Amino acid sequence: MSKVDLTHKDAPVAGSGVLPYQALAALMETGAISAATGIEEAQIQPASLDLRLGKKAWRVRASFLPGPGRTVADRVAEFGLHEIDLTDGALLERGCVYIVPLLESLDLPGDLAGVANPKSSTGRLDVFTRMISDGAADFDVAEAGYRGPLYAEIFPRTFSVIVRAGTRLNQLRLTRGDHGVEGAALEKLLREQAVLDRPLSETEARTLSRGVPLSVDLDGIGGADLVGYKARLHAPLIDLDRVNFYNPAEFWEPIYRTPDRAVILDPKTSTSSPRAKRFPCRSITPRRWCPMTPLPGNSAPITRGSSIPVLVTPRRMPPAPARCWKSARMAFPS
Repeated sequence: MSKVDLTHKDAPVAGSGVLPYQALAALMETGAISAATGIEEAQIQPASLDLRLGKKAWRVRASFLPGPGRTVADRVAEFGLHEIDLTDGALLERGCVYIVPLLESLDLPGDLAGVANPKSSTGRLDVFTRMISDGAADFDVAEAGYRGPLYAEIFPRTFSVIVRAGTRLNQLRLTRGDHGVEGAALEKLLREQAVLDRPLSETEARTLSRGVPLSVDLDGIGGADLVGYKARLHAPLIDLDRVNFYNPAEFWEPIYRTPDRAVILDPKTSTSSPRAKRFPCRSITPRRWCPMTPLPGNSAPITRGSSIPVLVTPRRMPPAPARCWKSARMAFPS
């Protein structure tokens, strides 16, 4: 494992919440986070660890969760189509589902759990990426005390992409304790503090328990007519390790505002807004970001994935219907 320099950092912390850089580095020294090839210092962010793809991938028939008592390897053996060597780079085609073992693995203490999310660059390219752990009943979660390998599920929705061993598509945060803000506490926070830079509508004020209401800015930046971009249907391949290399105009076409300040979103194409309403966090305790839950009637949620094929096995569903319904609702919004 690569030596991580802690001389310019504070001592590792033992409190609750999301673990910072120095605590992650300390866990690497103890082997709670490890990788056969060593962990690079550049992977460690202020409060997260970038995860790297391994040397092989499998194209699979559908997205799946292993479920209690099952491993991801078991499921790949059942539903895998063919194996792909990522050593020198390989093409992941748009509209196909892939499972890739990650180089990193975990041996967590009983009071630590992991939560993963795609890197922002992955989301901007509409490459739907989720972490899977053995026995998992939810995506992007490593339960407290988890010991075992990690995998990435990759579903390029808009562009076909080239990846290789070492490519970083998602990141992991380790947490201690439960620090969610829900229900009455969230409602009180939003009413008493300047969380958003705009007043709440009557509907939003009545439904604050659902979360922080965010909106898309269709006024344009600085009076300009540009309000967003739409992915081109027949774009070139994208090598995800080539940063600041491509001409955006080859992949995105502009969307301009209309007199009625409305944009029709096609669920079959990816759409990006250059700016959402600002979200100042100066007076809020740092929290973990969660997937946006689309409300009934929304046809284009932030968490994309409405067309990903999913394996459904009712007899093997984990005994937690509320959690399973939540995951399905994020993937298949009504």
